[in-house]
Amino acid sequence: MLRRLKPFLRQYAENALALAKSIRDHHQALHDAEAAGDREAQLVANGTMSDAFRMLGQLDPAVRHGEAAVALARELDHPKFLVSNLIRLATALQYRNEHAAAEPLFQEGRALAAKVGVLEDYALQHHGKSLAEQGRWAEAIACFERALAIREAKHTADLAASTREALEEARARAGGQAGAQT
Repeated sequence: MLRRLKPFLRQYAENALALAKSIRDHHQALHDAEAAGDREAQLVANGTMSDAFRMLGQLDPAVRHGEAAVALARELDHPKFLVSNLIRLATALQYRNEHAAAEPLFQEGRALAAKVGVLEDYALQHHGKSLAEQGRWAEAIACFERALAIREAKHTADLAASTREALEEARARAGGQAGAQT
């Protein structure tokens, strides 16, 4: 049986006003894009709003806009947008503690990222956090290790530092869990 653990390095808004403005701006952009029939602009607006709502802790609209963004990315056959929005939607579901619903989206996002060679480190990092919340330490640590290798190879110091923090935290928590799930 998997135990639910406390949230693992979740990201929330530091500046709620800026996010609220972004949501308002993208809501207008979505309305304009719908009126113009611009599916790609609708995709971008929905994806951005999904992230912003999640960071504000408003998870129902985060999921709703995430689902719309995933559907549009599939319709437009846009792999990079599909990867990013699968991970956004999965993360919103994770924040709602719906890990079972999030898992296949994380898996699909990771597989597609590896196949097309985009955002693989992003997909691994976010999936690792979800796995950590489920106490699936070996899998989480493997995700963080792979994400770190990619980020170090790309020389993205700030992203590598974030991954190092997640890896160290996962290792520390895993070491303190008797009978941790693998």
